[in-house]
Amino acid sequence: MEILVFIKSGLDVNVSLKPTPEGRGLIQEEPYPIWRMAPDDRAALEEAVRIREALGSGRVTAVAAGPRKQDRALSYCLARGVERAVRIELEDSAYQDAFAVARIWEKAARKLDYGLIFCGNKNWNPNSSQTPVILAEYLGIPSVTRVVKAEIQGQSALRVQRRLEKGDREILECPLPAVLAVDHLVPEPRYVSVNALMISDRQPIPAWDLANLGLNPAELKARTRLQALEPPRPRPKKIQAPDASLSADQKINLLLSGGIAQDKKKGGSDFVKGKPEQVAEEIIKFFREKGIDLSRAGTK
Repeated sequence: MEILVFIKSGLDVNVSLKPTPEGRGLIQEEPYPIWRMAPDDRAALEEAVRIREALGSGRVTAVAAGPRKQDRALSYCLARGVERAVRIELEDSAYQDAFAVARIWEKAARKLDYGLIFCGNKNWNPNSSQTPVILAEYLGIPSVTRVVKAEIQGQSALRVQRRLEKGDREILECPLPAVLAVDHLVPEPRYVSVNALMISDRQPIPAWDLANLGLNPAELKARTRLQALEPPRPRPKKIQAPDASLSADQKINLLLSGGIAQDKKKGGSDFVKGKPEQVAEEIIKFFREKGIDLSRAGTK
């Protein structure tokens, strides 16, 4: 089976970023920008290699669209067990429209042939999660997003587990070929040795231009426009303000305790003071007032 995995490296979001002066791109506050594959793309790569190993045959091809600095990510893919890597020469702009990227991926997939396609559910630029779904629509094949596990069922079906909210999972079956958008919560990627990285760095990576794909730059006109990028607003610190109805002593006690001591009349809590016997009686009285059964206390 021919398996394709589309990846892309971008500015590392774990390093301090800020908008460009015109407000339509991001720059790093570092002397040398750090480019990395997004966690979802790494997960897609790992899942593609794992599926190929489970089948015992086939080939995995890694594809990236962008300038020459994308070769580093493709070399990493070769070190991870990918048999072939291809880069599509594309000018790196501040904002790449998901429709245009999906059209490039579609032409590359048709030229390379495919039985299964893996993508990251989202990447660091522009992080829209739209490209895999649009790619599947262009190819006329099904797609599944937020995939955390995939298993081949025979020669023409796929069993997929996808992530839902609050830790829930959904199990689906879909026919092949298909596009799987992989979530970063897949099993931990395997270790890549230094020797494998050194060997992959020496392997040439072919670069195709848009003419090799039969594309005209005019066909890649963006359908959406990025208006501006702004840093997030700072979150104001929460300030504990005493209730105006409290007395001066109660306000001071509330401030000194960090908000732990509350007025009993308002349903809050207070410190219990006194001898151990008195404290125990107060605690038992509190449990009884709340309707808590103490007869089973200490039992399993």
